[in-house]
Amino acid sequence: LIWLAMANEELPPWETLETEHGPMKIREFGPAEGPLMVLIHGMKDEEFIRNEWNPVALKLAAASFHVIVPDFHSAPLALRPGRLSGEVLRELFPTLC
Repeated sequence: LIWLAMANEELPPWETLETEHGPMKIREFGPAEGPLMVLIHGMKDEEFIRNEWNPVALKLAAASFHVIVPDFHSAPLALRPGRLSGEVLRELFPTLC
């Protein structure tokens, strides 16, 4: 049902972000000057998981938030679910933001 509700909403394209660990994909929603929200997907490497935050991101963007949705499954090994440490995530945030 979520996908049906989103069918009329256009999603921003995935963009490549260069990190110190290598390239990863991100999707940005809303105005760049809005308050920042970073939405992180679940652990399973499935298309549904990559897109699970889209309905929330669209609503936040409509409320003038700047939303970043990183795709950690497309990222270098050190950034993938199950391998990404809290320390590496903290180091990654300045690049994401």
